[in-house]
Amino acid sequence: MAIRRYRVKYAVTTDGRYAVKTREFGSLRSAGEWVRDLTDDREFLEIRALDIGLLDAQEKGAFAFFTDGKVQLN
Repeated sequence: MAIRRYRVKYAVTTDGRYAVKTREFGSLRSAGEWVRDLTDDREFLEIRALDIGLLDAQEKGAFAFFTDGKVQLN
């Protein structure tokens, strides 16, 4: 079963420098409240919904390969 997460992308300006960051939330309400309360040095860029679930068979095999066989997932 997949878990729904929300990723907010925002920009931060400090000391004349600009950086793009992301933050994940477990609920759309939490994401909305956080964006609502952004300070003047932060700018909302976008929000995306993510479905986080288990690895498929191909990903499990690749993970085992990358760990040199130390971890085998069923």
